[in-house]
This record gives sequence, C-alpha cells and structure tokens, in this order.
Amino acid sequence: MSLRIEIMEHKRKILLVDPKFQLKFSFYVCSWILGLSVIYPLLIYNLFEYFSRFLAETGNAGAVDRLKDIQTDLGIAIFLLQLFLLAVTFLISIFLSHRIAGPVYRMRKVFEAARSGPLPQSVKFRKDDHFNELAQEYNLLAIHVKEILGKAEKVAEAGTATSGDATKDALREIRAFRGEA
Repeated sequence: MSLRIEIMEHKRKILLVDPKFQLKFSFYVCSWILGLSVIYPLLIYNLFEYFSRFLAETGNAGAVDRLKDIQTDLGIAIFLLQLFLLAVTFLISIFLSHRIAGPVYRMRKVFEAARSGPLPQSVKFRKDDHFNELAQEYNLLAIHVKEILGKAEKVAEAGTATSGDATKDALREIRAFRGEA
C-alpha cells in the first residue's frame, strides 16, 4: 500500500525526469531550428553584398563603407538573437519533453510495482501531461485483470469437482488474457 501512495503523491518537481530522452529530444529540436535558421542570415548577407556591389558601381564609396558597417552590426545582432532564440527553444523543448517523459516514467514505475507486488489500483497523470489516454487504458486493464483473477479465485475456492463449467470459463478467460487460444 505504501508503494501505491508513493506513486500517487509523486508530483515531478524534477524537470529532467528522463534526462537521456529529454536532452536528446531537445537537441533534436534545436538542431532543426539551427539548421533552418541559417537560411535567412545568408539571404540578408547576400542582399547586403548585392547592394554593396550596386553602390560600388555607382561610385558612392562612402555609402558602401556605411553599408558594410551596417552589415557587420546586423550580422552580430542576428547572431546574438539566434543564440538567444536557440536557448529559449531548448528550454521550451525541455518543458515540452517533461510532459512526455513524465507519464512514460510514471508508467514504467507502475509496471515495476505491478511486477514486484500487487497491481497498482489506478494511474492518473497531471492534467497537462501527454498520454492521459494511456493512464485511462491502464486503469481499464487493471479492472479487467482483477475481474479475471477474481473469477479464477472463486473457481479455485469452489474446487474443480463441483464447478466444471466455471473452471472451463475461467481457464478460457485466463488463456485469452495470456494470448493463448
């Protein structure tokens, strides 16, 4: 009973519930963002180069120098903005992956508890977590398993000699549950 209470009261105050998954997920998201965000600075750079060549052809050297200064300043600003947005994206993906990794971690703990002792009564995820339907399906499965085990227990208590049909029904359900025809 204490194991069930421990699982039910777990509030996941740790942001990295499953660090391997969450960091991999976050780096994956950030690598895509980084790869895609290289395109527009290159476009801006090429645009400045085009304008510089155009101004150089017109003989306006002062404007070309000023445009090169603006290009450098803008390049630095874009680079710093990219770093900032990449950091924000990383943090957002950590928070998003927390809503995924938390339920998976929770179900792993429930399965470990079921393997080593009685089947946990029910599982409930937080409202904003992903995979809430997984908890609902587990709860339905737990009810079904308990019903089957209850029938098997009744048959065992009644004895096989007096309840032949009940024994066959219980064995059929147990075999069906285990995947045997």
